[in-house]
Formats: sequence, structure tokens, C-alpha cells
Amino acid sequence: MSVDRELSACRGQGLSMSSALLLAVGLSGCGEGSSESALSGQWRADLEIGDGETAELIVDLGTVGSRWAGEFDLLKYGVENYPVEMASSGDTVRLHLTAMRMDFEGTLSSDGKSLLGTGRFEEEEIAVELRRVAPDPRFSEGFLELEAAADDPSLVETLSPDGTELRARFNADISKTRLLLLLSPS
Repeated sequence: MSVDRELSACRGQGLSMSSALLLAVGLSGCGEGSSESALSGQWRADLEIGDGETAELIVDLGTVGSRWAGEFDLLKYGVENYPVEMASSGDTVRLHLTAMRMDFEGTLSSDGKSLLGTGRFEEEEIAVELRRVAPDPRFSEGFLELEAAADDPSLVETLSPDGTELRARFNADISKTRLLLLLSPS
């Protein structure tokens, strides 16, 4: 089953907490018209993963510094504190759960206690109901530190499109042990 395969891939990615959180720097903010109180909090859902089994998904959404941020856990697969890309437009809420490669699109209930929608994987769609279990997100300490650093412009440097500056710094550290992490959108 593709859902189970995608969830198992989360465990196999081998990203450390810090490298997973590095991906969070590019989180997009919620669109206009959404209010912090409407989406902020901790949300939980039971995902059907096949053969009658379920896995609990925990999603924390809220503002950190000057922008919206999110992280998720899928403890059954050893996934903790992975970034969530989020956006909203009108009544529609979109979440991209990075390590799961799942796109969620749904709507907030009139009482604000649930997000009901569809989770899409490459080849499969599943119904997902996220229930608000806490009014405030419970972000991990490491996630908050990274988000605070992302809000400090003195810690962020824009590189040229061809990465000349990065290549020069890498080559200048020839006497040091170097690890290279390549990220791709696929």
C-alpha cells in the first residue's frame, strides 16, 4: 500500500533533527484572511495505513516570530519535529507534511475544533480529520531555536543563483572534515 510505503520512507530518510529543521526555514505563511486563533494549536488525527492499522499524526501550527510555522510527529514511524508547510485561502487550509510527502487540503469546522479534508500521497487519497486537542502549539525547543534564527536577518545570507560564495567557502575549508547534504524537491 502506498500510504504505508510513504510512511515507512519517513523512518528511512535518516535526517537528523537539525537537518530536518533546516528545511523549515522556507515555510510559507498562511494566506490573508486566516486568523492565528483559528488555526493555532495542536491537532491530532488517526491515519489509516492499511490492514486495519492506524498511526497517530500530531500537527502543531502557530506563529513563531513574524510568520506562521508548523511541525508534525508520526511517532509510530519515528518521525518527530518535521516541518509542515502551510497556506490558507478563504475557508481552505493546505498543509504539506514534508517527510510523509502528504498534501492535506481541508476546511476548518464552524466550531473551530476540526479540520476535515483529504490527504493526498502520490497514488492515493485518504480522508483525514484533524482534531484540535490544545489551543496552543507545542513546538519542540530545537524548532523554536531555528525559527528564531530564521527571523534574524544577520544570520541569513542570500547567495547568488550559482552558489559561487558557497563553493568558495567549501573549498577554503579543505583542511577540515566536510559533509555535504544535497536536497532535491523530489
